[in-house]
Amino acid sequence: MTEHPELAAFDGAAADRLVADFREADRARITLTRAEAAHAHAVRVKEVRDGAPGMAVLRGEMEKKRGHLPVRELMLRASQAVQKAKPIFMMSPLSVAQFLAPPHGLKPGLSFDLLVIDEASQVEPVDALGAITRCRQVVVVGDDKQMPPTRFFQRMTGEEGDEAREDTADDVAARDVESILGLCNARGLPSAMLRWHYRSRHESLIATSNAEFYDNRLFILPSPRARSAALGLSLRRVEGRFDTGGTGTNAEEARAVAEAVIAHARETPGDTLGIAAFSIRQRDAILNAVEAARCDNPDTEAFFGAHPDEPFFVKNLENMQGDERDSIMISVGYGRGADGKLAMRFGPLSADGGERRLNVLITRAKKRCIVFSSIGADDIDLARASGRGVATLKSFLAFAAAGDEPRAAAAKTQPAPIAAAIGKAIEAAGKEAVPRVGMAGLFLDVAARDAGDYVLGIEADAGDWAALRSARDRERGRASALEGMGWKLARAWSLSWYGRPEAEAARIAALLGAAPATAAPEAAIPAPATGLAEPYREAAPEVPKDTAIADVPFATLAAIVADIINVEAPITIESLAERVRLLWGLEALPTPARDALRQALALARQLHGVKEEQGFLLAEASIISARDRRAVGAHLRRAAAVSPREIAAAAEKLLALRPRTTEAELAAGIHRLLGLDTNAAPAIAARLAGLIGAGVVKL
Repeated sequence: MTEHPELAAFDGAAADRLVADFREADRARITLTRAEAAHAHAVRVKEVRDGAPGMAVLRGEMEKKRGHLPVRELMLRASQAVQKAKPIFMMSPLSVAQFLAPPHGLKPGLSFDLLVIDEASQVEPVDALGAITRCRQVVVVGDDKQMPPTRFFQRMTGEEGDEAREDTADDVAARDVESILGLCNARGLPSAMLRWHYRSRHESLIATSNAEFYDNRLFILPSPRARSAALGLSLRRVEGRFDTGGTGTNAEEARAVAEAVIAHARETPGDTLGIAAFSIRQRDAILNAVEAARCDNPDTEAFFGAHPDEPFFVKNLENMQGDERDSIMISVGYGRGADGKLAMRFGPLSADGGERRLNVLITRAKKRCIVFSSIGADDIDLARASGRGVATLKSFLAFAAAGDEPRAAAAKTQPAPIAAAIGKAIEAAGKEAVPRVGMAGLFLDVAARDAGDYVLGIEADAGDWAALRSARDRERGRASALEGMGWKLARAWSLSWYGRPEAEAARIAALLGAAPATAAPEAAIPAPATGLAEPYREAAPEVPKDTAIADVPFATLAAIVADIINVEAPITIESLAERVRLLWGLEALPTPARDALRQALALARQLHGVKEEQGFLLAEASIISARDRRAVGAHLRRAAAVSPREIAAAAEKLLALRPRTTEAELAAGIHRLLGLDTNAAPAIAARLAGLIGAGVVKL
């Protein structure tokens, strides 16, 4: 600090406000970018309507009753107008070959600036090359640890492996690799690994794949909730037998899965569900068992048609790639036969590439994955079983049976030095301090745990945070992803802990709901904002995040609005809308959501006694008091977010301590007491002058 005086002047609260301002500006930048893209497209569409080349052809085709041009010919003649109006085409490789003539000769055809090939591990080179010839730049997105393209038709027609191989010592021919992803890797194209993993709502759902296939390089988001049958990976042992010589199924497992499906339909009908079996025969057995269970439980039938975007399914592991559901149930099926012996044969898993099928299978769940198995990891003898897929299955079953133990083991790794001081503050507040919470890639330096779940996660400006190379990842991406998992977060600045450890410990205690320590009385009046204002409470009602705001019933939305106002009143309509946006985890509120919110607010006035006063929303029983906003979002620290009655309440607090305060001193004190932005000072002074002029505040 002697060498760098700016460190001595560091203000943690100001740094928090700067971070909050950056997050808001970054969200606004993304929103603006969308508007810019929409505007650019609107300009192009206007050019088309005003008569771009090819528009005459399109108008003519629109007026025809019959005899329309083939799509391929229409695309040739009207290519410029079509691409101005629709600059992005989403097509399968077959559609590209069928509808888009390649650019050659006098007919230019359609060419594109960029081609993105998704799920590239399943696209054969021969299918991709036609699209590549029509583009100037290619981005190939895929995972070579997942399923390759199917070779079913080549095997059926005998074409696979019949071609004569040329002697190409230096080059890899397209026909020699299984996918366009493999060809790009073989040719040494520049590559980057996408390391952030977002799908899994609990780290246990991706842990096995991360360890077995990705060298623990993925950034996995830890969950604040303990692993259980309702969240994360769990194992359900079944006393089943595998009918080796007969049906090739495990009937007991199929019935157990069917019972679990009915329980899911009754208890968690809002969550989507998929069932996966290791074999086609076991899949069919589960289908039959589920159909029988549905007939016996007609009251659950509504669930099976309730999710048109992610419908209920029963599939075998060969057909799972691309699917994801809130809940996945896996039936292993294999088990001991009637003679009590376990044959070490595991169908597709024992074959070459079986581990890739398993990788797809065990990464489909967003919330929970329940594994039904008649065998455990100890039953699998790798000396008698072949294939990496079987070895991975053994690891997967062991991890599924281990409960929360791996989570605790991961937490024992080396913590950041500041974590020890934070941990003492957490323990003083009556909670358990757990250092370095996480499983791979992304860790919280320390977290407070209570009754098995984490109630507060603390990010320090330590190594993991500093290793992120962009401000967006450090200050918004990481925090937003963790908050989306349900974490309540706080930032720990090393310099603040070094300079004011007692104050920082008190802040942690307040966040954990502990009563503040009683301090000895001081001769001088404390600086405004030291314990005079209660912390601003942010509402956190349960909301149906998986349902669009505009689709939530108005009565439900009105109750949510009323809950927010009960906690945060007095609050502006703008701040209410921002709270709703944050609760749903949206980048911005779409217009239908804003319209629904207006109608819900009107209903909340009728049903819940919500009222409006001087532009601020209140509940019937609202008590106005001064609130410290230092730990909340930037939108709440603006002068416009503070009601005149709250300013008057703050003035009353300060005047009780220092009755002979001047107006200028009082305005500055209110500004500090409420923890507002620096830019809010002039507006607060003007509001105070108005309150003094009206006789509400008396000096």
